[in-house]
Amino acid sequence: MAVKSNSSSISDIPALIKKNQILPIYFLFGEDSFLIRQTAEYMEKQLAPLVGTDFDRETYYGSKATAPEILDFANSFPFSGDKKLVIVKEFEKMKDAEQFSNYIQSPADFTILILIYTGSITKFDKEHLQLLEKHGYSFEAKALKEGAVINWISEYVKSKKKNISEPDARYLADLVGESRETLKMQIDKMLTYIENEPGITLDIINSHVIASKEYTIFQLQDALVKRDKKLAMKIAFRMLEKNGVAPILYPLNKYYTGLVQVKELQEKNTRNEIAARIVGTHPYYYPNYIKAAESLSPQKFSEIFEAFLEADLSIKTTNTDEKTILTMLLTRILK
Repeated sequence: MAVKSNSSSISDIPALIKKNQILPIYFLFGEDSFLIRQTAEYMEKQLAPLVGTDFDRETYYGSKATAPEILDFANSFPFSGDKKLVIVKEFEKMKDAEQFSNYIQSPADFTILILIYTGSITKFDKEHLQLLEKHGYSFEAKALKEGAVINWISEYVKSKKKNISEPDARYLADLVGESRETLKMQIDKMLTYIENEPGITLDIINSHVIASKEYTIFQLQDALVKRDKKLAMKIAFRMLEKNGVAPILYPLNKYYTGLVQVKELQEKNTRNEIAARIVGTHPYYYPNYIKAAESLSPQKFSEIFEAFLEADLSIKTTNTDEKTILTMLLTRILK
């Protein structure tokens, strides 16, 4: 039976290091690649004084190195007599990662091993993963909740002496996704074009973000509303290749949840600007929400949410591939 993660939060690591509670192994993983990278850089800087010479510091990549090669270095005594620091990036790409099991149970007391796994883990069903969790070596970087992402966008833009409105920050997050790594890249790109402007606006986002992406979640939504199955599948599969299924399912579920609210808001004659905030979209897109909501019956909404539930369960409890799950979901939505 698959074991779900009960790992500590990656945010706990700085406090542990400040208290000089240094672990022999740190396994960093999770959806927030930005926080993983930021934490790994912090650890490398803070732990550097414990390493006496560069000969006792090594960085490996899971796509190139082998487990025996890494473990041989980790187990060999340090040149300086102090600590050794071993960093393994792209741990998710290691083909022989299971060979770390014995080391995890009895790590070298003179080595600090940092394993960086970019991505979430829904099933701790491998021995080495279970051991990392059991011994308290695993630290998860969970994705920020939507409100926290919006706040982060605003604060990051503000740190660059620019501004962005809350609706525009929300629109950017909906468009790009909630990865701070990707958001930072897109924001930095826009900032290079607005040196003489006070901030980032909807027009700037549309000019520099949408134009740089072949397909977006908004285009997928439009294709589904128009019941264009061929185009919807094409967009969805292209997005799947780049980002996986999660960044598709969550925004789509949120979109249809918003459409349910639209009808109620229309009956109450709620102003579009306020309704857009409640639904969780930009006022620019709200008229499309009204049109889409009018095309779906209560029974169809029920069928759609049932399809989302089944897709979510398939991801968490079965070995069905993501493309099949996505195909089944879209087929049911368009039925």
